[in-house]
Amino acid sequence: MRRHKHLRERPSGVPGGLIRCDAGALYWLRIPATTEGTAMRARSLVPVLIAALCWSVSSTALALQEQPTKPAPAPDGNLTDEQKLAESQVAVFFDHARTALAANDYATAATAYDDALRALETAYGADNERVTEALRGIVNTRISWDNYAAQYGFGMKAGLSIAVKAQERIVEIYEGNENVDPYERVAALVDLGDCYLYTNDPRAIDTYRQAWQLKAKLASTEAADDLFKAVGLVRLVLPENPAKHKDWLVTVTYDVARDGSVVVSNVAGNAPDEIISDMRSNYAHARFRPRFVGGEPVDTHGITYTHKYAGSAGKQRLGA
Repeated sequence: MRRHKHLRERPSGVPGGLIRCDAGALYWLRIPATTEGTAMRARSLVPVLIAALCWSVSSTALALQEQPTKPAPAPDGNLTDEQKLAESQVAVFFDHARTALAANDYATAATAYDDALRALETAYGADNERVTEALRGIVNTRISWDNYAAQYGFGMKAGLSIAVKAQERIVEIYEGNENVDPYERVAALVDLGDCYLYTNDPRAIDTYRQAWQLKAKLASTEAADDLFKAVGLVRLVLPENPAKHKDWLVTVTYDVARDGSVVVSNVAGNAPDEIISDMRSNYAHARFRPRFVGGEPVDTHGITYTHKYAGSAGKQRLGA
């Protein structure tokens, strides 16, 4: 049975407008084209998991969409001739990458972002904030590539270590540049924690903790708690929606532990037993960014989420 993987979308409360990257953002959620989600809420009054999980999607296949944003800023003052040339080259590389991503051609997109990174490094320097746009594109492409391979069970390895190193480098660049908005540093740390959690790296929780501490220093402990007030989806594979059936509802009740792992307490619905069983197994292998209270991760109990498998009389959809 083919499976579809969810990538997390940034909760709306994250500072700095993190759903952003002209070069292609990590911060998107792919939902099977014939699957809908209804609202989910924890008994502990935690808000719905993340806004993206309340989306209702049509039966039209969803293509990979980049999240619009402004690029990383160029240095103040006039650009040199070399930088002007680099900017014109990078615009072409980014356009090629976007086109390739829309066609699920991740190898071509990865090459384009690598080329853009080299051009920006040559023109601005390896530690300049301007290079982070290409680095974000690299993160997105490698994670998206892994997502695609997980959906269809084929293809080259995505090179997730490359994605992690790129996000680590973004954090290092922000930390070494006093002109960077400090809230961007918070956001970059959360992103790095998500990369770590996606790849089962035990550094994830400490990285989230660093983000909480920096947010508390910049604003308040209440603001830091608000940043992590709800669990956030990082990795989830869903059973595929087959063809020729009536609408099915599958409701999952689960807990998210302080390390981001999941314990499923119940899965119920009118879908076939195979989907019910796969849903339980897949949630058990999912990862969610945990809530933080007072600077430490906490368990979240009794979250429920209902997946709607829209019926169809046609052939099986292969998804976006």
